[in-house]
Amino acid sequence: GVRYEVLGSRIFDQNIILDVPLEEDPTPGGRPVVNGGGNRQIPLGSTLELEGDVSFVDPVEVNGQRSSSLVNASAQDIADLILRWQIIEAPEGSTAELTSTDTLATSFTPDIEGIYRLRFSVLDGDILTADVITVEVFGEPDNTVLFLLPDGVDPILGRPIELFEGE
Repeated sequence: GVRYEVLGSRIFDQNIILDVPLEEDPTPGGRPVVNGGGNRQIPLGSTLELEGDVSFVDPVEVNGQRSSSLVNASAQDIADLILRWQIIEAPEGSTAELTSTDTLATSFTPDIEGIYRLRFSVLDGDILTADVITVEVFGEPDNTVLFLLPDGVDPILGRPIELFEGE
């Protein structure tokens, strides 16, 4: 299963507030909202490049109604946050590692077919926001081509064979 860490008094997972009362105002400047890039399917042996995205929910009041909007995080906003990429689930026996764990961008090369779950999280003071993505890794397709050779054709390794239509 997926493990969650609670850092501080509030936790957010996949952009859903888990234990904050609705009447509580977000932190000044809004709470962070993260996106790890969405679920993927890749062939075994390929390198997956990941780019996290951070925005903030800013509370606004329109005609007396409370609402919110998303505002992209600036470089300074991101510098003030603690970023973390983790592989939280991998096929048994995998030794795949992320190239970076504390930046917006990272990559990894899966070493075993199966399901990997990666979490991109942001800690802003006592608010942890996380997005979990699923990466399905499949074996490379078998590109072997089989031919039935005509009678009397004896293949020799390294020597080309001419094939004609109808033979």
